[in-house]
Amino acid sequence: MKIYPIIPKKISLDFPGASISAVRAAKTRDTQLPMDRVCDALPPLPPKKWTVLLYLGAHNDLESSLAKNLTDLEKVGSSKEVNLVAEIDRGPEPNLDYGGRAHATRYYITKAPKQDPEQPQITSPILKKMPAVDSSHPQTLENFLNWGMKKYPAQNYLIMLNDHGAGFWGVVMDEEAGDSMNIPDLNQAILKAEEQNGVKKDRVVLGFDACLMGQAEVAYELRDAADLMIASEASMGIEGLPYSIIFGQDNLENFNNSQMAVNLVKKSTSIPGAVSTLAAVDLKQMDTLKESINGLAVALLETKESQMQINSILRNSHSYYGIPSDTRPYPDYRDLYHIAERLSSTRQITDPKVLKAAKNLMQSIDRSVLEKTNTFKERDSHGLSIYSSVEEKNYDKYNHRQMQLAKDTLWEKAMCRFKLTSPWGKNENSPQ
Repeated sequence: MKIYPIIPKKISLDFPGASISAVRAAKTRDTQLPMDRVCDALPPLPPKKWTVLLYLGAHNDLESSLAKNLTDLEKVGSSKEVNLVAEIDRGPEPNLDYGGRAHATRYYITKAPKQDPEQPQITSPILKKMPAVDSSHPQTLENFLNWGMKKYPAQNYLIMLNDHGAGFWGVVMDEEAGDSMNIPDLNQAILKAEEQNGVKKDRVVLGFDACLMGQAEVAYELRDAADLMIASEASMGIEGLPYSIIFGQDNLENFNNSQMAVNLVKKSTSIPGAVSTLAAVDLKQMDTLKESINGLAVALLETKESQMQINSILRNSHSYYGIPSDTRPYPDYRDLYHIAERLSSTRQITDPKVLKAAKNLMQSIDRSVLEKTNTFKERDSHGLSIYSSVEEKNYDKYNHRQMQLAKDTLWEKAMCRFKLTSPWGKNENSPQ
């Protein structure tokens, strides 16, 4: 499963010029291909309808799976109106699966000739073989997006990030750097690339083939970077999305943003059970969703309902990945709609303000989620989770307070009110 490991303490990197990157580059200066200079000198292609920019952070235990994603894409390849462009970082010592190439390589994905099914190889043209990079650093992503948008202009862009994911905690792990990309930095990397290329957010769809990224915190953070977001609340299967099925359709070039996102979610179920949840989220709705989240937070802060009852509702709302653990935030990733639904339907909850706020939030989520899919196990998934720990220390421990949603709402304060401090469910922070 594409479950994100424990993220170590963030390290300071000023890219380029960081010590890690400098050491890697010194070791790999002689690997630059002559083709690089040729590709860099070529003028941009004429604009197409869509350019798909796939960023695969494979310098970790997902290397073979992510390389296989590229061979899956090569079953269909780019078309007259759709560019498929990829950057994959496999680290300094790649395995031999799918034609291992050290460090980061950029490809223009073309349809592959018939291959030996036992030993498939990535056959697409190499656009650039790069020196060592830190794929978890936002500058590396910005460089790829900026290059891809310049060389392969299009009416619309689909940016796909494929790697380990941890929700608001981060995405894309580079094993050598021991780091991940935090979501505010991800947001800035996309915004900078768009600004440099005159690309407005209404031309961009952002997708995550990574675990746990379908969160309200993530969607709200990225609301100015893209029109729509595609992400899973739960863990993704190790095989990832069925890329050849998604991008092998004849009418793909005619899709607008919404159609592309909805189609991707629908096609994700082509391999039964491979994807447990996936949703297409309208980021234009995020300011309204934020108000609804804050509205429920205010109602919970003011309510005189039983602290134990609401604590029970929170604890028993649908959660993702894991057994309770004090070393990870994952067990407190809970479906936001399910929290509101339980508050509005539990017989013991009678506070009209709480009931109204919960129903408003459910309606807001319904407007925000254009399409969703889930397996029976994840049947209480509705498209967006939220961090709902009642332990105040955890919000600092896991850097939740770096997220804009945490800054713009009282959600954290509302959750912490329901920490039980005695066997009878009394809360010392409660006005009761």
